[in-house]
Amino acid sequence: MEVGQVGILCDLIAQGAGLTLLQGSARSREGVVMRRLVGDPLLGRHLLALHRESPLIGARPLLLSLVRDAFDSRCAKPD
Repeated sequence: MEVGQVGILCDLIAQGAGLTLLQGSARSREGVVMRRLVGDPLLGRHLLALHRESPLIGARPLLLSLVRDAFDSRCAKPD
């Protein structure tokens, strides 16, 4: 079954109706146990896009570093 909203999906999982794959940055929810998959079986790609005339264009390396750090700090850690 495909469910578009993570909140609804997690409610169904908490009721014992199944399991799912989520992004590493997904937050734990009451009644749901999250586990990392062993190794790196899935690949994903996130893009940081800026308009070439953006005043932030010169800060691309800093922005990318900040985004990576924020994502890494939010990702689920192994139990």
